[in-house]
Amino acid sequence: SLCFIGSNSLYAAPTTEKELDELFKVMKMEQIGKESLEQLKIQFQQQAYLQVSQRLDSEQLTSEQKEIVNKLSNKLFQHMEKYSSWNKIRPIYIKVYQDIFTSEEVQAQIDFYSSPIGQSILKKTPQVVGATSDAFGKQVSLNYAQDKIEINQILDELSIH
Repeated sequence: SLCFIGSNSLYAAPTTEKELDELFKVMKMEQIGKESLEQLKIQFQQQAYLQVSQRLDSEQLTSEQKEIVNKLSNKLFQHMEKYSSWNKIRPIYIKVYQDIFTSEEVQAQIDFYSSPIGQSILKKTPQVVGATSDAFGKQVSLNYAQDKIEINQILDELSIH
């Protein structure tokens, strides 16, 4: 009987770091990661503004409060950037890809992403990340008011007991 671990069969050739580095280079993962982070920076700023506005229960912030929002969003972004640099996440990608993909599957990805259509898809990846994050942020924001009421009702139960 065959034994499968993830999608890697015990009989499949293991993926090497050299193959993965070639894939990551073809996929421009380091560059796309940087571009995706830049897209996320905008979402951090919007999220920080929303959090401060909601905390103060005010839609219009003073210039001092806006300065605090900028400080908060910059701090959140610096934190994300610090732990998302390529040298920090590369070992994670190596492990995950080695655990999941066979050498043959990695080569197929290299072939695809080396093609013009593969490169076209890769160029659009940061846009997808930004648009998805933006849509998700808007969805969360729209539903936050109702959720906040429900959360506060649950928290109010603490003072009853």
